[in-house]
Amino acid sequence: MKRSKYAGDVQGIDKRPERFPLLVSYAYVRTMDVEMRDWLLFRAKGEGYDVLLDSGAFSAANAGHIIPLDEYMDFLHEHRSSFFRYLLLDVLGDPIATKKNHQVMIQNDLQPIPVHVLGDDQKRMDELFDLSDLVALGGIRRPGRGPGSKNYIRKKMEWAKGRPVHWLGYTNIDMVSALTPFSCDCSSWTYGDQYGWLQVYMGQGKWWRRLRKDRKKPFPISVMARLQELGVQNLYRLNDETQWRNIKGRGSIQMQCNVRSWVEYIGDLRQELGTRLFLASTLIDGPTVELKSAWSNYKEASHVIND
Repeated sequence: MKRSKYAGDVQGIDKRPERFPLLVSYAYVRTMDVEMRDWLLFRAKGEGYDVLLDSGAFSAANAGHIIPLDEYMDFLHEHRSSFFRYLLLDVLGDPIATKKNHQVMIQNDLQPIPVHVLGDDQKRMDELFDLSDLVALGGIRRPGRGPGSKNYIRKKMEWAKGRPVHWLGYTNIDMVSALTPFSCDCSSWTYGDQYGWLQVYMGQGKWWRRLRKDRKKPFPISVMARLQELGVQNLYRLNDETQWRNIKGRGSIQMQCNVRSWVEYIGDLRQELGTRLFLASTLIDGPTVELKSAWSNYKEASHVIND
């Protein structure tokens, strides 16, 4: 895999490899309980998390809601220092409305990462890079329709001309390896808990997966050895069906395997490609506790991502 020559070129990104890339949507920040909101706004940055704030436009669209621009700006004026960067409140598939939002935010002393939405062209890409050192590519994943075509992504990357971009909601490893975006984000690390399957990162971009219904089939020795390397305890619990789903207030062995695997995967992507993978989290679900634990274990194991 080719290492990205653009790694580290973006202002506001802490280059220290021990900082954890986490994406949080404003759509979920609005509904957080007091304890988690306090952690996000007042402690996460100091505990080594680079929190990228998404506007929540995509999540809101999926739920049939709208994020008011004035509300989003008021929140940023009060709390933007809690985040290393924050995204523009875009309007999905509407370049004109998105551009208007961008202008309003700039006029209100805000400098969001702009979003090149579905329908924008090469000229607009150049305009956005005149305003920002990092541009997010929207339209890669669409509400109710899944990811856009690979040709669509390639065209956007051609327009970017090697300048740093963030892929919103898209982390296909073949495409990431071929095009090496500066950063990307995904929520796939929570899918195991959501859909009932185990994800084990085997290293070098390779994954091993098993469905809950197949849990009693023998596990390959290589997989069990890998889980031990990841620090997963009490592997015998994989035979217990209740350990393949998260129950509120209690983590599961499945969650522990999945989250620790994704933390390792983040490190490998950064080291091999220079690409930062932000794990998208609601911060109101069970995996959050395990995520913090996995990140602590990763650092304690003295993993080093060499820049």
